[in-house]
Amino acid sequence: MDAKLGQCPISQCGVVDLMRNKDCMCIGLSVKRSEATISDPTKLIIVNVFPVYMSLDSFLESAIYNLRLNQDAAGNFDIKDEAGKLAVGAGREELTGLLPLYLFPEHWELAKRKVQSLFGFMCTLEPLGYTSGQFFTIPYLVLLKAVVQNIDKPTESLAQVVELVAETCSKLLATNETFKKQTVEAIVGFLEAPLNRTADVVADLGVLTAQAWSWNQLPVDQKQV
Repeated sequence: MDAKLGQCPISQCGVVDLMRNKDCMCIGLSVKRSEATISDPTKLIIVNVFPVYMSLDSFLESAIYNLRLNQDAAGNFDIKDEAGKLAVGAGREELTGLLPLYLFPEHWELAKRKVQSLFGFMCTLEPLGYTSGQFFTIPYLVLLKAVVQNIDKPTESLAQVVELVAETCSKLLATNETFKKQTVEAIVGFLEAPLNRTADVVADLGVLTAQAWSWNQLPVDQKQV
């Protein structure tokens, strides 16, 4: 795995060493938000998905430092402004968010317990602003953006990002029976009746499409609800 992802540019640790320190490896993001994102995580704008692999704790340490220097380093609630800069990748990429990855079960168990304050901050600029909706939405927003980027300018590194994010999105469904059931019901309902296609039922069609695609990638035995 270290040969595939390399080391975090800040901590200089690979996946196994990070796990020994109760840390996890993530994909680097640049995000923007409006005030609507506070209550609806589908409104989070993924500006860029970078082929940059960084540990969650390293990002948070860098974010705290940069916020002390500049309180607007994370960006604000104006999507017309620049995204900000909380951490810098190895290629000088300016990061304002991360997505923890499903690399193997033990890594995911650690990652999903650490992500709450990160997602809360990404959506609300407040670590305590976390909601479960963020956990079940942000990975699919990232998947959509990663796929579009790789279509527009395909590279080997972006193809790997798409593969890793797609695996994370599928495993998120496979490892949460309640979420999987809700996703299948939303897909079936959307196809069966126009009443189930309104904004109060489907907050974002792109996210539902990404969830449906991720469910379809599961083995047949894991699709069952």
